[in-house]
Amino acid sequence: MSNNLCDRGYRREDLVLLFRLIDWFIALPKREEDRLWQEIQTLEKERKMPYITSVERIGIRKTQQENIIRILGVRFERIPHELRELIRRIEDYDMLDTFLVQAVKTKSLEAFESVANQLVTEAGSGLENTEPSLGEGAKGK
Repeated sequence: MSNNLCDRGYRREDLVLLFRLIDWFIALPKREEDRLWQEIQTLEKERKMPYITSVERIGIRKTQQENIIRILGVRFERIPHELRELIRRIEDYDMLDTFLVQAVKTKSLEAFESVANQLVTEAGSGLENTEPSLGEGAKGK
């Protein structure tokens, strides 16, 4: 079904809405649900279009940001407001993955801040806005 709709020119967003509507109207039997999921996965691979909405992407990003902050909080207790805000401004998923690994592996909060500033400076465009990174005017506010 989904291949036919794509071939007829339906956009990814149309398919997502259709699948959500079907899911809302009909509780498929387990076997049919599995078959539909396989079809969606096959379509995603063939057409390189993941079954995820922009709202879901925002939720994933915000969850990743909060997980990084939570890990740092568990490990180092007090997290500076500026660092929390820096993490919450990161939009790039690869950068968030790197931050997550660093949050787990880093020896100290200072070391994490140093790596974070370096990554942000190198990437530049992975942030939600262009406020200064830590140590560049954020201190003393």
